[in-house]
Amino acid sequence: MNYLPNINLSAETIKITSFIKTVLKEQGFENVVIGVSGGIDSATSFSLLEKTIPQKNIYIAHLYYFESQINSMKPLLKNVPQENIYDISIRPLVEKFEEILFPKVLKQVQDDKVRLGNIMARVRMIILYDLAKKHNTLVCGTENKSEFYLGYFTRFGDEASDFEPI
Repeated sequence: MNYLPNINLSAETIKITSFIKTVLKEQGFENVVIGVSGGIDSATSFSLLEKTIPQKNIYIAHLYYFESQINSMKPLLKNVPQENIYDISIRPLVEKFEEILFPKVLKQVQDDKVRLGNIMARVRMIILYDLAKKHNTLVCGTENKSEFYLGYFTRFGDEASDFEPI
């Protein structure tokens, strides 16, 4: 028995790329900035952007905490101009927040880990919106519908964007 949904990929691609074109036109923008992690959601969102607008109009931000994965993404980003790719560690910013907001304890409690994860998501959005201002772009979100419907996101973090194609 097949439990997978019956999805017409061509029709969905047309629907989503039309949505992106409409948003850009209505908002008066030609450029988009997107955060890419190496995961399926950001890769899918990037692929849809590539099908919609010229690669020179796409700005990529890889905003990592542990270590950069940008080299493994190079094949995906091969047509994006190098000057449009940002590879930025969020660790120094997150550690500064942690230093200021968290008490000095030997073992971090679970609530602090959730708070720290939320800080990471919000720091990424601060950077994405700064890049959007710098390059006159809209911010493309990479959240998918199941995450949205389940509430699996950080308010004003990974759920913040100008449009969500998936």
